[in-house]
Amino acid sequence: MNNIEIDFIFPCTNCLLLTAMFILLAGALITTAMMSATTAFIVSTDTPPIAIKMPERPLTYTQLETLFYHTSAVTKMTIRTRLRIDFWFMPCAYLFLLCLGFYIKLNAAFNDSWNTPLSYIVYLPLLSWLFDLIENITAIKILDELTHTNAKVMYISSILKWLTVFVFIGFLLALLVTKTIES
Repeated sequence: MNNIEIDFIFPCTNCLLLTAMFILLAGALITTAMMSATTAFIVSTDTPPIAIKMPERPLTYTQLETLFYHTSAVTKMTIRTRLRIDFWFMPCAYLFLLCLGFYIKLNAAFNDSWNTPLSYIVYLPLLSWLFDLIENITAIKILDELTHTNAKVMYISSILKWLTVFVFIGFLLALLVTKTIES
């Protein structure tokens, strides 16, 4: 395909990216509201009750053990429900970040910054998504049976997920700051 055919199929790449970003952001906000609504159903045998915060920090084995042995069946069912909703949240959030990276890449006109191996950092949200999937699948397994291996896998995948997200956002912010300084 040459440029004329691409321009005919997608006359406004920016419009397409902005529309996708708007839809994905709306989906992320709707699923976040759904996850927040499930908090009312969390019941704990401990005092104070367990609070599930957004974003969640990685849990150690001891914290998971407390969660596993001191929560009711209703709470475990609520956590499973939140994890299932999170499977709908993930595509919206990570694809939004991916589109944001491409939007900045296409519109900021960075000369040398994008011609290096660092240009592949735009794809970090896909790696973050993979780590989030591993974390959630492991969390669902932990609700059925707590093992040290599952706890370690969940802990490591959670740390890697947040690390890749923060590296991606930090890189985009650094590029925008350098672009602003150059202007």
